[in-house]
Amino acid sequence: MGYGYPTLSQVQQKFTTEGVVPDVLTSFNPTGFLYLTYTGSLSDGTKAKVVLPGTSFARNDTLNTPQFSVEGIKNGTYLIAIVDPDAPSRANPTVSQIRHMFATNFVVSATRSASVIRSMVLQNSTAAISPYFPPNPPVGSGAHRYVALLYAQPSNFDTASLNATQFARFNISSFAASAGLGDPLAGTFLTVEQKA
Repeated sequence: MGYGYPTLSQVQQKFTTEGVVPDVLTSFNPTGFLYLTYTGSLSDGTKAKVVLPGTSFARNDTLNTPQFSVEGIKNGTYLIAIVDPDAPSRANPTVSQIRHMFATNFVVSATRSASVIRSMVLQNSTAAISPYFPPNPPVGSGAHRYVALLYAQPSNFDTASLNATQFARFNISSFAASAGLGDPLAGTFLTVEQKA
């Protein structure tokens, strides 16, 4: 990816080289960028850190819900899903995917992100169907990928088919197909590992 922010083709390539395609998605052709920014007193001494595809994070730096921002995404209504395909481990994903967030009714605001100046903050006014659940991979299970995906939300989107209590064995690709979401417009992912 080089220094700075990746291009769309570099994001797409990172999804493939790190196995997000095919472990989470059958293919990924982003048309825009999704950024997650974690804030607070972070372990590296900074106050904010942006998730670029494949960025490694300390678990404690991911405890708070990140800010979501987009670049190259038109005005509209969107939903965001975050999943862990590596549960309980990448080598043995028997309860994959774990749903770490599912939230609807995001719109592109007029506010620029303080951390990614070229992006606009996403805002929503409704409670998340599945509120943000921070990464907490089992000690010694290796690095887990936490994949965030942005989908266009259809005007007739019905959340009734989403079991809000079933977090394990959630398949975002199957859900997107059955709910008529189409392909994700943007995405990113981070990794978190807890060593013994």
